[in-house]
Amino acid sequence: MAVALIAIVWAGLTVYAVLGGADFGAGILHLLARGPGAARQRAAMAAAMGPVWEANHVWLIFAITGLFSAFPRAFSALGTLVFLPATLALVAIVVRGAAFAFAAQADAEPRARAVFQRLFAMASIAAPFLFGAIAGGIARKAGGQLAFWIGPFQLVVGALAVAVCTALAASFLTVESQRAGDRQLAATFETWGVRAVTAAGTLAAAALVLAAIDAHSLFHGLTHRALPEVLIALATLAGAYAALKRHQYGLARTALAFAVVAVMWAWAFAQYPRIVGHTTVGNAAASGPELTAVTVALAAGLVLLLPSLWLLYVAFRRQPQEVHK
Repeated sequence: MAVALIAIVWAGLTVYAVLGGADFGAGILHLLARGPGAARQRAAMAAAMGPVWEANHVWLIFAITGLFSAFPRAFSALGTLVFLPATLALVAIVVRGAAFAFAAQADAEPRARAVFQRLFAMASIAAPFLFGAIAGGIARKAGGQLAFWIGPFQLVVGALAVAVCTALAASFLTVESQRAGDRQLAATFETWGVRAVTAAGTLAAAALVLAAIDAHSLFHGLTHRALPEVLIALATLAGAYAALKRHQYGLARTALAFAVVAVMWAWAFAQYPRIVGHTTVGNAAASGPELTAVTVALAAGLVLLLPSLWLLYVAFRRQPQEVHK
C-alpha cells in the first residue's frame, strides 16, 4: 500500500509538472514577448491560461497533502531540509498570482501594468527554477542551508525546469494560435518552442554529466533502472523538436507532455526507494490503518477532483464558441 500511495503522490506531481509547468512557461514567454506583436502575444497567453491557471496548483496541494498524510517522516525531513527554497517558491507563486490579477485591472495605468507584468514574469521564472534546484539538492543528498540547493548540479536542474516549462507553454500556445487561425502568432510561439526545446536538451545533457560527478546515486539509477524512461524522454524531446519544425503543433504538444512525464518517472525510479535523505518509502510510511484511511480519502478526493477539473477545462474551452454563436 505504501508503494501504491507514493506512486499516486508522484503522479500528482507529474500532472503538476505538465499543467503547472505550462502555466509557469506562459509567464516566462510573457517576459520574452518583444516588438510590435508583444501585446498580441501577451493577450494570447492571458486568454489561454486565465480561466484555469489557478486550478493547476490543486495538484501541488494534492501531492503535499498526500506526502504529509501517508509519509509523515519524509514530510518532516523534507520540510526541514527545503524550508528556505520551498518558502521562496511559494512566495513566487503568490506574487505571480497577485501580479497577474493586478496587471489585468491596470489598463488605465500603463506604467503600473508594466511593473505587474514584470513581476508576473520574474515570479514565473523563480518558481520552477527553485523547484528544480530543490530536486537537484534531494538527488545530491547535500545538506546544510545554501549548500543544499545552490551548486552547479542544482542550478543546472533549475535552469532545465525553466526551459522545459517554456517549451511546454510554447507548444500549448502554438496549438491555441493555430486553432484561432492566427498563423503569425503560431509561428512566433513555434520559434520560442524550438529554442526552448533546444535549451532543454542541452541542459539535460549537462545535468546528466554533472550527475555523474556530483549525484552518483541518481546517475546510477538513471543509467540502469530508469534507462527506458530516460530513452523515452530523449526520443519524445527530439520528436517534439521535429514536430515543431514541421508545424505539427498538436504532435509537438503531446510529445513534450510525454517527455515531461518520462523525466519525472525516470527521476522517481532512479531514486526509489529513497524519498529524501535517509528516509525511504518503507521507513517513512505511516501505520497500516493510517495508510488505509489515506487511500480511502485520496480515492474519494479524486472522484470529485477529476470530473470537476474536466468540467472546468471543457466549460472554458467551449465558452468562446458559445459567445460567438
